[in-house]
Amino acid sequence: MNLGISVYGMNRGISVQEAIRRLGDGEVIAIPTETVYGLAASVQHPDALASIYTLKGRPKDNPMILHGASVDQLLPFVEGWSEAHQACADAFWPGPLTLILRASEQVPSIVTAGLDTVAIRIPNHPMALEILEHIGPLAAPSANLSGSPSATKASHVLDDFGNAVAVVDGDQAAIGLESTVVWAVDSPWRILRPGVIGADEIGHEANIMVNPTPSHHVPAQPAEADQTPLSPGTKYRHYTPMARVMWLDLNQIEAASIAPVQPRLFVVTHTEDRRSQIQTLTQKHPSMLHQHAGSLDMLAKHLYEWFREADQRNTDTIFIEGFEATTPLGLSLTNRISKTIG
Repeated sequence: MNLGISVYGMNRGISVQEAIRRLGDGEVIAIPTETVYGLAASVQHPDALASIYTLKGRPKDNPMILHGASVDQLLPFVEGWSEAHQACADAFWPGPLTLILRASEQVPSIVTAGLDTVAIRIPNHPMALEILEHIGPLAAPSANLSGSPSATKASHVLDDFGNAVAVVDGDQAAIGLESTVVWAVDSPWRILRPGVIGADEIGHEANIMVNPTPSHHVPAQPAEADQTPLSPGTKYRHYTPMARVMWLDLNQIEAASIAPVQPRLFVVTHTEDRRSQIQTLTQKHPSMLHQHAGSLDMLAKHLYEWFREADQRNTDTIFIEGFEATTPLGLSLTNRISKTIG
């Protein structure tokens, strides 16, 4: 279903009011959040929830995140809500934090992929919040074909789904990476998917032990074929462009520049030294494309956009300048990039 070129010009998106109507009628639509766009359906419409899996090509054992406009809206769907959970809600919601708790009987099993837990969050985007306030909780995984780079613009959704999915255009996602997912069922809490909110911050606000992601190179949960993932983004390969992804290696780029047949390269830098070096090399390698992020925040915001651009340009290899994962953002970026390598 990936069309390769944008069809956004043929479909300028729908209004918040139209989105509320369509969701109430049992349709699947795409909505903006501060992290990435979500492919959303109301928990009141089981057929629409099932359609999300079909549209995305999403494995049926991959649970979805339940989005709400307020804690009061989400509380009927969880059990075991405590002072620690409320402290996190007060500190980080609306925002890029997802909590996993025991699911109540009101949660459709298709949302939880048959687990007895459910992932919940309140997104920090005015259009998403307005929709949620009127229609109630929505299940909303990322609005992209399963395994491909997440959508951070309305045009990305339409590139993947064409006119099959209506989209509310909320501009480019402010963060560009998916939310932090925290196992908050029992102590100690632990990070299942890193995001821009780190374990130390969460532990401080909740006054509870929060274990960080074991390694940015290894998923928080083993990926055995017969094992149901505890949260989105922990079992299957995600975020992956068609082009090969590698950490920046100048020797390989220099070798490619003198190869008899030059491969199409897409290079992403974030420091001025590497930017200057790559700009010099592009003079020898005219088929090489270069994007520069002035900060890791900018790299996060544009990472999936640049993955998609590289694929539209039929790039062979994407090189990304490395960095130390010393902050939650750095850890989150390394987690996403590492999942595309190999």
